[in-house]
Amino acid sequence: MTGDITKYLRYEKYDPQNGKWLRETKTSDIVVVGTCGTLTSTGDTIIDTVTTDANVVLYPYLFVVEASSADVEFAIVVGTSTQHSLRTDTYNYNQKIEMRPDAPITKVSESSSVSINVYNNSGGTIDYQAYLTCKREPTPENLEPNLF
Repeated sequence: MTGDITKYLRYEKYDPQNGKWLRETKTSDIVVVGTCGTLTSTGDTIIDTVTTDANVVLYPYLFVVEASSADVEFAIVVGTSTQHSLRTDTYNYNQKIEMRPDAPITKVSESSSVSINVYNNSGGTIDYQAYLTCKREPTPENLEPNLF
C-alpha cells in the first residue's frame, strides 16, 4: 500500500425544525463587504455591494467605519432598506457596531444584496474606510437532501 489512509470526519448537528441531522456549517466562511477611498463630493455614494447566492444567507456581525472628517454617515443597506447607520462626530472619527456571529446585526436573505453607503455632509474631500464582516451560511433546506 502506498501513502497514508485518509480519514474523513463530518460534523453534524440536529436541526429541530426539520427533525434531521445536518452537516455543520463552517464558522470560517467569512465575507467582508467594504473598501477604503476618497470622496470628493457631497451626497450619497454606494461604496461596495455583495449579492448572496440562491441558497445562502449572510449574517453581518461587525461594522467598522472611519472618516477623516466629522459629519460623515455610513449605512448598511439590505436590498433597498437601510438597516443601520453610523455617523462620525467631532470627537470620534471612527465608529463600530460589534456583535457575535451567533447574534448578528441583521440578516441578508437568499438572492439579496447588502451594500455600504456613505453620505458626505462635511462639504469637503474626505478619506474613508468602511467594512462589514459577515458570516455566510447555507440555508438548512439546501444543506442536505431529504433522505427520508
